[in-house]
Amino acid sequence: MTDISFASIIVTYRCNAKCHMCYRWKEPSEPKKEIDLEVFEKLLEMATVNVTGGEPFLRNDLEDIIAILRKKTNRLVISSNGYFTDRIVDLFSKRQDIGLRISLEGLPKANDELRGIKDGFDRGLRSLLTVA
Repeated sequence: MTDISFASIIVTYRCNAKCHMCYRWKEPSEPKKEIDLEVFEKLLEMATVNVTGGEPFLRNDLEDIIAILRKKTNRLVISSNGYFTDRIVDLFSKRQDIGLRISLEGLPKANDELRGIKDGFDRGLRSLLTVA
């Protein structure tokens, strides 16, 4: 591998949550202006990659991004709010060689209030338990 030990790659600034601690949702990126696959191909090898956002599962080409980045790292993890269970399960049914981080802020009521997303805790937990 390379001397780069860790990289956090923001694949989108779009997000379905309206978190009180992050105002990314107020200025989402336009899909056509987000990093394209050719740029991911040019990245160096890295020991660990964290794919994050916004919410990475809003990218329609996330599976392609993961395929490219996985070849460039020993460990790849996606950080998500876990809301899009079907998309998460679909990707992880094909890719058992990657990790998943679901961000939850306490118990259901606190999480949903802080993240500004109804049923966010339940959906995040369901995603995590389904993939695990």
